[in-house]
Amino acid sequence: MGMDYIGKDGSSYHLNWTGHKFMGALLSQVGADLRQWSGSNDGVRISDKTCKEWARLLKNNTQQVRVMLIPDKSYEGGYYRMPLVCDDPFVAEVAKYGANVSKYRAESIENKMLKELTTGWTGQYLAISRMIAAQFGREEKEPNIAEIKHEDLPSDTLEWILEFAKFLENCGGCEQC
Repeated sequence: MGMDYIGKDGSSYHLNWTGHKFMGALLSQVGADLRQWSGSNDGVRISDKTCKEWARLLKNNTQQVRVMLIPDKSYEGGYYRMPLVCDDPFVAEVAKYGANVSKYRAESIENKMLKELTTGWTGQYLAISRMIAAQFGREEKEPNIAEIKHEDLPSDTLEWILEFAKFLENCGGCEQC
């Protein structure tokens, strides 16, 4: 289950649904135009130009990516993982002058998490997930910001992002199915 990307060059790449949501959220946060992104296996094409742009955005922003850990017992380790791009220029400015940035960085990350959970791709996904669960008689609570953790991007996740970026860069455009 998930999304298969079939390149015009004959290559392919598979993302399971969790990976597809993670990648969509990451692309959204780095400013990608997602009009060609598909939420279903409907054969929507992504042009070569868009694939190359998404690859560039993914490769150029990996140093700013952290991972939000949203409590959810149905996922491995008890957390649903979603990306969080922390590109606060204020933190970089403070760092130049040797000031203690840990407090500023923590506040910046907390503000980013709150924004992403309320108005971003991740928040939209979680809201839709709660509505679907309600249709089946399950109640899912809104995530409590105090319970959400964040961590540095794990090296295996970084490799996976760069692997997908390489596919996008070289596929010549692809179909989502």
